[in-house]
Amino acid sequence: MATVAATIAVAFLVVGLIKLLLEYVKQVKLCKKYPMPSLPLPLVGHCHLFYNINREDILDTVLTLAKVDTNQRKVMIFLGNQRLIWYFHPEPVEEILSSNEIISKSNEYIYLQPWLGTGLLLSTHQKWRVRRKLLTPAFHFRILEDALDVFNAQGQILADVLLEDSLKKSDNILDIFNYITRCTLDIILETAMGQAMGIQLARESTYCDTINSMVHVMQQRQIQPQYQFEAIFAMSSMKKDYDQALATLHEFTKRVIREKRAEVVEVDSAIPIEKDSAPAPKGRVAFLDLLLKAVLPDGSKLNDDDIQEEVDTFMFEGHDTTACALSWSLFLLGKNPEIMEKVIEEQKEIFQDNYLAEVTQNDLAKMKYLECCVKEALRLYPSVPIIGRNVEKDCIIDGQKVAKGTSAIVLVHLLHRNSSIWERPEEFIPERFLETTKRHPYAYVPFSAGPRNCIGQRFALMEEKTVLSHVLRRLNFESMDRNIKPVVEIITRPFGGVRSKITKREED
Repeated sequence: MATVAATIAVAFLVVGLIKLLLEYVKQVKLCKKYPMPSLPLPLVGHCHLFYNINREDILDTVLTLAKVDTNQRKVMIFLGNQRLIWYFHPEPVEEILSSNEIISKSNEYIYLQPWLGTGLLLSTHQKWRVRRKLLTPAFHFRILEDALDVFNAQGQILADVLLEDSLKKSDNILDIFNYITRCTLDIILETAMGQAMGIQLARESTYCDTINSMVHVMQQRQIQPQYQFEAIFAMSSMKKDYDQALATLHEFTKRVIREKRAEVVEVDSAIPIEKDSAPAPKGRVAFLDLLLKAVLPDGSKLNDDDIQEEVDTFMFEGHDTTACALSWSLFLLGKNPEIMEKVIEEQKEIFQDNYLAEVTQNDLAKMKYLECCVKEALRLYPSVPIIGRNVEKDCIIDGQKVAKGTSAIVLVHLLHRNSSIWERPEEFIPERFLETTKRHPYAYVPFSAGPRNCIGQRFALMEEKTVLSHVLRRLNFESMDRNIKPVVEIITRPFGGVRSKITKREED
């Protein structure tokens, strides 16, 4: 009996090895069709190229690997046995992002699911279409106008806090990244969740700190094949930190939902039910209000899990991406004083000597040069540097067959610096967005594009311009570092923060 069992075990082992060998042969054959940095190794593919490198060096490694294609269009790599094709030319990028077929997120996003569930970011097909339609009204222009009040208030608080804390330093130098992150968290809490928590004034946020550790674990699982196995990950030192981070993030958003649900019940109970014409409750309509009252096509309402995954998604995407965009903008302006001066001149033309004036919609429309600076910062440091889609059936991309199961990856960071598209791509030149020179519409996709473009891009640009207007009218920023490495962990974060010397701007 033991001999039979041993024979069966050996047979399974041999079959498994043959399957691995055949898969490896298939990988090697693909080398003739696509540029690759090297032959993939059995089992690990190209993961060894990322082994034991510092988090701030991962992007440099990606860019180095991409250089093997002299045509600057695409490169194939393997993470384990998973095929990925990196695209960084506008033509194939358009084919991917504009497609209604290549709509699902790639397999690399799976490690976000325990945290974000299958909300708007990770859902696909019918669920995604229903949720997208359901949530679009949250960004109606009237709601954006209401949000402008919060942008102004929190922008003024940020300027106050930065000035106050910089004066406590003998050199006036602060790491502004954490300050800005708390500002954008306050904004998303008040505008989207209807909760004012005063995180900026408290100078601390466990939620913000926890996200940093969470996304680091996510990235390690994406590039280290051993951690893609749940049994191995469960035994790793990261698992305890991961579980704790997950519990912290979920508890934070659950508390927000509980408090908002109680508030909605209290307001609804105060409305006389016999009067159909009773006026709507006064006050800002938050994203969470819409979720709690939303009705699905089948007449049902979102359950607690549905609401949780959408709130987690919007809390993360709604503050972290904007915080990075604002931080990179101030870093670039702070090391280019001549460009900063042009921004200040534009602000003076709009507000004259009123350094404390609130920003209106009309004012935002006049901030054309500031908007160019924000767009150029997003070109150099896109908040979402990588977009991944799963090819669910064989298709043609960039003139070549792409097999089902392949991850089609848009390297936004490299697309935005592709020298075949952009002149002097490494330089900060806001004026390029004033030019009438036509470029490919998919050469610049900081908010993605096509059917799965960012639902909140107008919200984000309004927020960034408003906050920048307030801090730049009152404060001068001088970047202490000429170069800061971007850490690509889902979002493009500045490694080591953004150290700025902050001084009060002289009021003319």
